[in-house]
Amino acid sequence: MNIEYSQPASVGEIMVVDDAAENLKFLKDVLTEAGYQVRLASDGELALRSVQAKPPALILLDIRMPGMDGFEVCRRLKANEATRAIPIIFASALADTAEKIKGFELGAVDYVTKPLNAQEVLMRVATHLSLFIAQQRLEAKNRRLREAEIRYRMVADYAYDWEYWVAPDGSLIYVSPSCERISGYSAGQFLKDPQLLVNITHPEDRASVTEYLREQSLAEKTHQQDFRIITRDGEERWIAHSCQPIYDDDGNYRGRRASNRDITERKKAEAELEQYHHHLEKLVEERTAALVIAKEAAEAANIAKSTFISTMSHELRTPLNAILGFSELMSHDETATGAQKETLAIINRSGAHLLSMINNVLDISKIEAGRLELDSKPFDLIKLLQDIGEMIGARAASKRLSFKLEIASDSQQYIKADSGKLRQVLINLLDNAIKFTQQGGVILRAHSEPLPTEKTMMLMLIIDVIDSGSGIRQDQQEALFKPFAQLVQDDADVKGTGLGLTISKLLVELMAGHISVTSILGVGSTFKVELPVSMATIDDIGVNEEWRPVKSIAPGQPQWRLLIVDDNSDNRLLLVTMLTEIGFEVREAENGQEAISAFEQWQPHLIWMDMRMPVMDGYEATRKIRQLAGGDAVKIIALTASAFSEQFDSIINAGCDAVLHKPFHAPDIFAILVKYLDVKFIYQDKPAPVPSLILEPTVEMLNQLPLVLRQQLHEAALNLDIEETDTIIAKISALAPDVGNGLQELAGRYQFDRIIYLTEAADEQ
Repeated sequence: MNIEYSQPASVGEIMVVDDAAENLKFLKDVLTEAGYQVRLASDGELALRSVQAKPPALILLDIRMPGMDGFEVCRRLKANEATRAIPIIFASALADTAEKIKGFELGAVDYVTKPLNAQEVLMRVATHLSLFIAQQRLEAKNRRLREAEIRYRMVADYAYDWEYWVAPDGSLIYVSPSCERISGYSAGQFLKDPQLLVNITHPEDRASVTEYLREQSLAEKTHQQDFRIITRDGEERWIAHSCQPIYDDDGNYRGRRASNRDITERKKAEAELEQYHHHLEKLVEERTAALVIAKEAAEAANIAKSTFISTMSHELRTPLNAILGFSELMSHDETATGAQKETLAIINRSGAHLLSMINNVLDISKIEAGRLELDSKPFDLIKLLQDIGEMIGARAASKRLSFKLEIASDSQQYIKADSGKLRQVLINLLDNAIKFTQQGGVILRAHSEPLPTEKTMMLMLIIDVIDSGSGIRQDQQEALFKPFAQLVQDDADVKGTGLGLTISKLLVELMAGHISVTSILGVGSTFKVELPVSMATIDDIGVNEEWRPVKSIAPGQPQWRLLIVDDNSDNRLLLVTMLTEIGFEVREAENGQEAISAFEQWQPHLIWMDMRMPVMDGYEATRKIRQLAGGDAVKIIALTASAFSEQFDSIINAGCDAVLHKPFHAPDIFAILVKYLDVKFIYQDKPAPVPSLILEPTVEMLNQLPLVLRQQLHEAALNLDIEETDTIIAKISALAPDVGNGLQELAGRYQFDRIIYLTEAADEQ
């Protein structure tokens, strides 16, 4: 029995009441197959009890039954408030019109005649169930609307603001009592005269309010407007009007709710604030004229400072490149004597220290900004002091002064601290001691003391720098560590910059230590550094395998052609000497224009390109070479003495493959050749591993990383979280080792600002 019909969703049970078992079975089968739940009752009494216990959604009721007939069952159900709404369909073999009329009078909704037709029954059941459900929903919706209206009126009647409700046809349904407090007119007056609001509007605002209210009536959307009214007492008041459309649960438009708030006091305050603002603007204009002049002067000074730093960096690093390069080259000469090699080592260490000092002075802004970070690692304290002693001893001897290094026997040899910063502090102090001592000598004395028991792995390192100079007056001692403060002493052979002791004090305090001075006029001075350090062992210190000097190019390779472009003849000579001795074919160019000509004529495999040159600089030369035939294949390595790491990206963008900062070392040069030309070398004594060249990552490199890794790295760098940064860099290294190594080098030098810049620039591309 497959019959198509429309069944409402989520209906309750259908009760069938009939004394004939065959009718009950027939209706149950029809309704059950159609998806309805069916409840059966064989007489009227049983049906009434079942309905009282659990009302069904609809009742199919036979009329002729023994005992209580269907009419009586219907009468009782309709007389009960709880069951009155249940739709009843009579089912009878009688076709008497009078009986049908009686059934409808008792409250039945329909009538079906036996013998029953299944399709007719289902259609009538579905129809009346739909009507019943729709009626129930409508009644529930009306109930909710009545309840909402009651709640709204209860709230609005006591609201501070003047509320009203507009019907869909534009008529006023409700006005709250607050209207009288604000306007002086009662709610009844507004309900009686819908134009009253427009009539009491200030004449200057009336046209805009009239148009505004007209737009409200045409568009079912939120409106807001501020306007003035004239109260019944003739007072001018500001009203903030807000109107929102109201919809029922089915999305039908039900009118608008409006709120009028008295904002007169706020408008007065705004007017006063505006007057005060105009007064401030006048004062600001007067001061701005003076500040513009000061700003322009400050910007000019800042530009001059940056230009000076850039120029000084280039001018200082360029000769240092030759000093360090040639001293390193000469130290590998097998014919050099032991004394000569020792002297060359001192030159090289002194030059390296000078370079370090240049970097620190040029980077003084980092100290002032508090962005300098520690690089604590295990190292050999005794060796550090001995290295410093050799260098300082030579300086003291040149001035005919004695120098003593006194290291207590109980001193801890291996410690963990920032050796670079400690070295800088001690050399600063020792340089000052030699500078201000004319007779006698200088002593560097070191010992260590245990810290309290709860810090068993910690020591207090105490280092004294003692001189036999003329001493420092008490009033001078107080200003000694201030920036640019200089001692006025006639016997000092060199005047300083006034930054050495300031930097030393900041570095010691950064390492959680303390620096102090004691001095006696005519006797000398003692500078004491007290520094908490961690104990270490020799196992904590990595063995630094020395890089073996290159002897020659391994056989079976092309005749490598290298072009050196540099306006400084010493730097060209250094590279020419270094590279020709081991078998490279080398040519030189003094500027970018000569480099272009040499490239076109000679087609070198690799170009060492200085970036700052007369006639044509390295940037322009690189760009032009890249546009020539074969220019995309040649490797171009930038050589720069710039102090600014920000120039790295502009160099790479110009077309260079890598950047090497001056002063460079021989291992750097040969590592580049291995990396970019895959040159094979023969090393002195035995082949030695070429030190890995760690290049600073570019924005393009970071742009290839997954976005989530870049974002995590950016956040960790912003928070200066060293451990998290290292963790993220380790993940990056697994994907891109070169990028990871470069980032680790930046993190190791605590250059979080550089990491932040790179990640932000990569996200912007």
